[in-house]
Amino acid sequence: MDISAKITHSVCLYLESLGYMAGDYLELAGITPEKSFDPDSWVDSEKVENFLSVVQNEVPNINIKSIALMEPDLRGWGVLDQVLNIIKSSSEIYISPQNYLSYFVKPLNNFLWVEKTNENTVFKTSLSSEEYPLVTDYLSGALEVVTQFVETEKESSIVFWNENLVSIEWGDPEDIETKSSHPLVSNQNDSVVDKIGHDQLTNSIKLLEDYFLRSRQLVSLLKAESGKKRWFKKALQRLDWDNLEAHFENTVQEIYKQIDKKPNEDFGSEKTKKIRESGDAESESFTLELQ
Repeated sequence: MDISAKITHSVCLYLESLGYMAGDYLELAGITPEKSFDPDSWVDSEKVENFLSVVQNEVPNINIKSIALMEPDLRGWGVLDQVLNIIKSSSEIYISPQNYLSYFVKPLNNFLWVEKTNENTVFKTSLSSEEYPLVTDYLSGALEVVTQFVETEKESSIVFWNENLVSIEWGDPEDIETKSSHPLVSNQNDSVVDKIGHDQLTNSIKLLEDYFLRSRQLVSLLKAESGKKRWFKKALQRLDWDNLEAHFENTVQEIYKQIDKKPNEDFGSEKTKKIRESGDAESESFTLELQ
């Protein structure tokens, strides 16, 4: 994974504004100055994280996220600065954060929506704050600073980056300030993490249901053709099909209850019955075709 030199360029500009020689810190991180000062270049992600770590350890009272928040004055992002100057609302960025983050991270893999409203977006991505704490700290600032580029806008934003989970909230500055200092912020993030696992488990169950219904249709087709044949009866015995079919629905319903999820109303409903009936109908037509 590569990180845009927009980050290194911005940090170097800030260091030089304080009177530091940015090249010294780049050398310690093994990054060439030519790449680091070119916003259109890309640098290995581990090197960028190392560079930010060197800066944080060597320069007193420095905050990586705060550097990103100074971007309207630093102007270290090249063309992206100009793009942000012409947007009419920060929500243009926040409703599609994957497009914005792709300016900084390449490739941005495993992007997954968790929640999306007019004032809040939550998503997962492959870039983890555990593996890249300083890079994600800077990117949190890069997301928050968007509101500062819109001169006509009186909104603020706050970003929480917890491992692979990112939450962006924007709106009235007073409301955002309350959210940022609220003692339940970490718990809210934890609940979103739980929601991801909950949804993934639910989707897996639904997929299992679909596989079972397809299997039932296949058995119906084979039964119409070979139901009385010895090999077919033995196959069903080995699968313990009758027992599986009898207990599957109850087992799925019990799993839904265990994860505190409303049972899938489609399973065992008219929709499922229609699928079964269609399976029987297909088996009849299949038999006629064979004849």
